[in-house]
Amino acid sequence: MSDRLGTAPIQKPTMRAALRLLGGYWISRDRYWAWLLLGTSIALRSGSVWCTLQFSLWNKRLYDAIGVRNLDAFWSELLFVAGLSLIAVLVDTFTIWIRMILQMRWRVWLNARFLAGWLENKSYYRIERAGQIDNPDQRIAQDLALYSEKALEYGFEIYRQLGVIVTLGVVLWAASRALHFDMGGHSVAIPGLALWVMILFVLGGSAIVEWIGRPLNRTRYRQQAYEADYRFDLVRVREYAEPIALYGGEQAESARLGTAFARVRGNWKKLVGDTKRVMLGVDSVNQFGQVLPYLIATGGYFSGHMTLGDLTQMVQACLQIRIALSWFVLNYRELAELRATSRRICEFDGLLAGRAGAAKGSEGGGALTIEASGDEMLRTRDLTLVTPEGLALTDPVSLTIRPGSSSVVCGPSGCGKSTFLLALAGLWPHARGKIELPTGPAMFIPQRPYVPGGTLKAALVYPASLDDFTDRDCRAALVSARLPRLVERLRDMAPWQKCLSPGEQQRLAFARLFLHRPSLAFLDETTSALDQDTEELLYRRLRDAQPDLTIVSVAHRGSVIALHDQIFTISPVGDAPVVPASAAQETLSETLKKAPATSR
Repeated sequence: MSDRLGTAPIQKPTMRAALRLLGGYWISRDRYWAWLLLGTSIALRSGSVWCTLQFSLWNKRLYDAIGVRNLDAFWSELLFVAGLSLIAVLVDTFTIWIRMILQMRWRVWLNARFLAGWLENKSYYRIERAGQIDNPDQRIAQDLALYSEKALEYGFEIYRQLGVIVTLGVVLWAASRALHFDMGGHSVAIPGLALWVMILFVLGGSAIVEWIGRPLNRTRYRQQAYEADYRFDLVRVREYAEPIALYGGEQAESARLGTAFARVRGNWKKLVGDTKRVMLGVDSVNQFGQVLPYLIATGGYFSGHMTLGDLTQMVQACLQIRIALSWFVLNYRELAELRATSRRICEFDGLLAGRAGAAKGSEGGGALTIEASGDEMLRTRDLTLVTPEGLALTDPVSLTIRPGSSSVVCGPSGCGKSTFLLALAGLWPHARGKIELPTGPAMFIPQRPYVPGGTLKAALVYPASLDDFTDRDCRAALVSARLPRLVERLRDMAPWQKCLSPGEQQRLAFARLFLHRPSLAFLDETTSALDQDTEELLYRRLRDAQPDLTIVSVAHRGSVIALHDQIFTISPVGDAPVVPASAAQETLSETLKKAPATSR
């Protein structure tokens, strides 16, 4: 995917990226708890391996007792295995418990790391504008959960299976000394024959399954992406239910959702075919592997070199080792899903790391320079806005806005007015020139304000915390913004983005200005949903409440333009240049003459 914002491209996941993702937690601030829980889990898994060895030894003793009809030994072995089973149950239970604790602590760390990277330097905004990566929210919410769970589960299981291979391999090696073959009239014994046969069989079967299952990894990855896209489209229908209903867009949404689901269904068909081929290989290896131990061991038994207990122990050890060696084969589909998840997370991690590096690199300067103003003036010097492809949007813009003034940026639709504000906010890197900003706090108010859910007070004081403002201050701000009906609802919980009309949302944005009292306010058509009287009242109350506030607005309507001291007109490249501050008063006078009397 191309980076339409001209920022860091997606890095292809590498083994180094996977190791960085896997190992970062173990050197984090939580490392002491991490290693303690990990060590406990390893000890418990070692206990599970010990139980497996004891079951193997018990199996030999039990069948030897049965073979010689020793009833006392038989009951003794049953009592032994009852205690051993209790220990195995406790070990497995506590293993899962400790693993789940470690899993959540690891996920907490992963979640904090990815959230910080996503929100740092406004990466969430730039990634969304660039369209570089699909569903970063679901990668954080779902992929991290699956990754932390399955990585630990499979990691501990691999450790256990390796322990089984080593311990029972020793048992099987010793038992294989009883296997003899006649070759040319001579009895031949191959050390560890049963062990070598099982290892070669499983390695050969694993290689076959890996070769058959390679396409499954890619199909799993695409399936996760298509499923996430489909869920995202469904959520958008829920979020935009009202405008869709007003447009009567059910048929269009049905077609769009149908297209998204068609991708899910189409890839699922390929997933079914790939899974079928993998399962054919897995089941073939698994079924033949159940017969192989008997082919290996029965020769020694029928020749009289082995007891019934020896035979049973060897067969069970062969089966346990085969299962341990075949773990990769038997869990290939699950491992394919973990690989796909790991790839999605590594892509996201690499993208965030690339953006962090790009942000650090940009501090040294570039085509666009943003720095603090020495005299609290807002200035642009030869500021030229360009598209991500490098095409100029505007002619060079040079303007000066003094503290406490009220300025409005005008121009035809699409000329770059909102983009001009984005550049001042540092959100549009595609520009040339210089921007000097006052050092005081600034607040940008878009045409469609963001209203989070939760309590009304939380929505009002955003992005501050609830303790930063008293209820009394909040009620006063609501009254000033012409929202008196909400003053008694500060503690109410509701999805306020849906509960408030567009006009009420814009008035809530003005209430935030009354509360936060910034030194500089950028208003991007923030009164477009308001009537003219309310519009004028809010601007005048804002000026009366904070006479030293510097206001920079973007507007089309003459009633809004008339409320400002200076007018700057931005024109598309090749048209008339920006009207400088010295010439703005003449344009302002003409606008005031054309505006209705009530706006002056």
